[in-house]
Amino acid sequence: MKPTAYLIDTARGAVVDQDALTTMLQKRKIAGAGLDVLRDEPPDPEDPILRLDNVVLSPHALCWTDQCFAGIGAADVKAVLDVMQGRKPF
Repeated sequence: MKPTAYLIDTARGAVVDQDALTTMLQKRKIAGAGLDVLRDEPPDPEDPILRLDNVVLSPHALCWTDQCFAGIGAADVKAVLDVMQGRKPF
């Protein structure tokens, strides 16, 4: 990749060699990275990629549709109700 390039990974953390990416970002061999996945989820708080100023991190989301959000909300409400009624949420 050229020094002005940005790597974007929204697929899976294992797609990118994160150690190599971190090194290239630290050395400014590429301009930056936009990631919504990392090799380890949740990441180790000491992972050096989390401290780089040329990395943008965002939450990984399966989808951004009304139906998806309704399903997530319904599952959250069901889990709360399960806990309130002494059941283990799934």
